[in-house]
Amino acid sequence: MSLYLRFGAIITRVRRGDETMLADDHLRLQLGDSVLVVIPRGREDAVRDYFGNSERSLTDIDWIALGVGIALGFAVALVRLPLPGGESFALGPAAGSLLVGMLLGALGRTGPIVWQIPMATNLTLRQFGLMLFLAAVGIASGPAFTATIVTLDGLRAFGVAAVVAIVACGLMALAARLLGMSAARAVGSVAGMLGQPAVLDFATARNHDERNNAGYAQIFAVALIAKLALVPFLL
Repeated sequence: MSLYLRFGAIITRVRRGDETMLADDHLRLQLGDSVLVVIPRGREDAVRDYFGNSERSLTDIDWIALGVGIALGFAVALVRLPLPGGESFALGPAAGSLLVGMLLGALGRTGPIVWQIPMATNLTLRQFGLMLFLAAVGIASGPAFTATIVTLDGLRAFGVAAVVAIVACGLMALAARLLGMSAARAVGSVAGMLGQPAVLDFATARNHDERNNAGYAQIFAVALIAKLALVPFLL
């Protein structure tokens, strides 16, 4: 950023959400970050104008970036790849939007278009989306669940699902330990492998560590694509 050459100022701390980080040459600022800057006397206004200091602007969403991202996600979802046996594979709207969102988030910005959204808006959308997801799942599966859980087939399916989940979580935890992953990232990876944002939300509420989200995003995308690719072979 050449901040020292421009203003003679140095960034010492960066606060992102609930996390405070030491500033270094490899840290990449994101939209909504709060920075602690050591400034020469008399240069406060210039540095404030350079970074921006408006709470209102931090809550604004770039609708052009959001619309382009959604359109690209649906475009990727329409691409079908041929598989052996005459089958085909497509990501679908959810996985397509997820993949495009991860790529655009990694880019950060393209010219004047900023692909990231402020942290406060991001957290609000996460909570709202999680509530909609859980409500939709409950409404759709509630009648079938109550009708089958007391039957022999329902109990058998419940037992198999519990065993599969426990074994998968155990193997994931073992792999995370062998790879030297942090506990927060390992928990996020387990939630991503299960495809359960409710597990991620519970873990984040307990430790407020952004590595939960990083582990979830890394594993969830891979697990989702792998599941979609396996479906044609299972049917």
